[in-house]
Amino acid sequence: MNRTQFLILSGMLVGCTAGLAGVALKSLVHYIHYFISHKIHFEYQILFYIIFPFLGIVLTTAIVLTFLRGRTGKVLAPYFTRLHKTPVLFRR
Repeated sequence: MNRTQFLILSGMLVGCTAGLAGVALKSLVHYIHYFISHKIHFEYQILFYIIFPFLGIVLTTAIVLTFLRGRTGKVLAPYFTRLHKTPVLFRR
């Protein structure tokens, strides 16, 4: 397998995986909305609409602090700086 075939195959795999993850996430969100709207009594619904955004912010912060160790801006910045300073010559 040469480099071009590998890049095409890996691009197809990444695209299909990302698409399936998007469908799964959308289905989960629709199910949660259906559950809150139809299965929970009205007086408890407002509690879920307060808890879920707070839970999302807390989980995102925990993931960034745990896996990235707070280095979100320090990981890609040197590569972007080097890319910006490197002259690129295009063939005509």
